[in-house]
Amino acid sequence: MKRIIKEIVFLILTISSLTVIFLVTYNQNKQFKITENVNKVLDDQPQKDTNKNKNYLTDQQNNQDAKPQTRNEQDNQQSQDEGQNIYEMTEHEKQEIKNELEIDQNFEKIAQQLEKYQTQATLDLINELRSDLSDQQHNKKAVYSSDMTECLEIGYHWNPQTQDIQIDKMPITIKKVPDYLPWQISSLFEAFEGNVNEKISGLEKWNTYYITDMQSTFKNTLKFNGDIRHWNTSNVRNMKGTFSFAYKFNQPIGNWDVANVITMSEMFYRAKSFNQDLSRWNVKKVNSLSQTFAFAFSFNKPLNWKDKVSNVLYMDNLFYNAWVFNQDLSEWDTSNVIDMSGMFNNALAFNNAGKPLITKPVYKQDGASYRSWVITKVKKINGMFIDTKSFTQDLGKWTFNLKKPTNINFFTNLDQIKKRPPKWID
Repeated sequence: MKRIIKEIVFLILTISSLTVIFLVTYNQNKQFKITENVNKVLDDQPQKDTNKNKNYLTDQQNNQDAKPQTRNEQDNQQSQDEGQNIYEMTEHEKQEIKNELEIDQNFEKIAQQLEKYQTQATLDLINELRSDLSDQQHNKKAVYSSDMTECLEIGYHWNPQTQDIQIDKMPITIKKVPDYLPWQISSLFEAFEGNVNEKISGLEKWNTYYITDMQSTFKNTLKFNGDIRHWNTSNVRNMKGTFSFAYKFNQPIGNWDVANVITMSEMFYRAKSFNQDLSRWNVKKVNSLSQTFAFAFSFNKPLNWKDKVSNVLYMDNLFYNAWVFNQDLSEWDTSNVIDMSGMFNNALAFNNAGKPLITKPVYKQDGASYRSWVITKVKKINGMFIDTKSFTQDLGKWTFNLKKPTNINFFTNLDQIKKRPPKWID
């Protein structure tokens, strides 16, 4: 099937290319013909003038025999004859050239349009072919070894709810997969959920360029710690719960391209061993960091995301029970966050690396600036600092655009914060 699709694509592209070549060639021939006609006119002009002069002398001789003319009458007659003959010849040639140019311009426009849309049409065609699989060859049955430890052929199916071609969930005993991931697959939703093995051979060679969904891919893989550092995640949009409950996972995935990811909620939820540097991640499109590092008991790496978190709306329970986390977040752009409830709940070691957590201007390398820790859009803050026992930063300059709740569990057991609490609107 894949070979047939490739042949169809190749045939269409070939026809399109030949059409462009034909029009370009036709255009060149037209240009040559026009040039040839113009040259012919120029070459014939002296001969026509010579013949015209001969005819004129003959006519003059005949006229002299018939009836004598004055000098002025002869000059007027000559000018009239010459003007009439030249005008008729030139206008005819001009009209012919004009027609040729109009035809040429029309074909040139067509060729330009074809060339303009050829690349886009190719991309659209590929996407349409993938979509068409939903109506025909969108299902493939997986093949496994008799002991269910090796996947011999990867299965997939069409998911009408997400409009994705989704990989078939693997048996939890799988420890080896094919090196090749079918290009049709765009979703790895729960692909290895609950797998009981430490490594899955073959995963490290997968080309994941076409993957857009990695939700819960390794969820509940209590022992898994396979090497997937080289995966291409540049088109992934959903990383919700990718490594949730992956107790042993601790691979260096700091070079992953996450520039198109929209949600990272619960991504490392209860990933108890994970402690890798993610500071180079571009999280500019992420809108949810809800529970991302909740119960990530070992995580304590820099998160220098600064203004890259400017589109995040949800930071609730972000570091909930992240017991050892204590990194500097003072330059985070929180201007669009609406939910910070439980953000540092029971983050026992957190004290922002000893630096003030206040609103301040931050200047970037290009000279632009933004203000960090603007919290005017925050609507939920309940439990934000519950049992954050190491936190001693002054929040007296914080101003929430909220009325002070009558029953809020904002900073339980925090005597320092109670002395300098944030401000509220009246």
